Amino acid sequence: MKTFITAIFILFNSFFSNAQVAISWYKVFTGKVGNMNATMHLSKSAEYYSGYIWFDQNQWPMLLYSGEPPSKNDSIYLSASSGPLSIVLTGVLNDNNFTGKSILQKENGGSKNAGFQMQVSPGKTFTPFEYAYTKGSGKLLPKIKNESTCDYYSGTV
Repeated sequence: MKTFITAIFILFNSFFSNAQVAISWYKVFTGKVGNMNATMHLSKSAEYYSGYIWFDQNQWPMLLYSGEPPSKNDSIYLSASSGPLSIVLTGVLNDNNFTGKSILQKENGGSKNAGFQMQVSPGKTFTPFEYAYTKGSGKLLPKIKNESTCDYYSGTV
């Protein structure tokens, strides 16, 4: 029984120490992409970004996913696609701003390059949320003789 309690304590201790080290957040940005007003909800889990963006004139959310940055400096790369419209945002993200270049492309049409500038929304319009996530990996026991692994990732607001 003592061994079981010790094992549970070690498991919970490692889970909570990993959770404290992990960097995660949820923020709402507002601003302009080209000449269009936009709102972006963005969450960060370790090195991954996800969320959605919508433009005042379109009023439908476009899911955002992070990709490989174009260079190894402090820029990030986000892309979204919804129906006949896709967008790529490449820029510098700091605590309160996200600025850079965008490529907006319409289906069966050309692409349009524009700058964008978004700031963390200072208003009380959007509910602030806490964001938490966990990730890990596990393997089968060696006696099973199967090299399969289980990788998991889960986050919640």
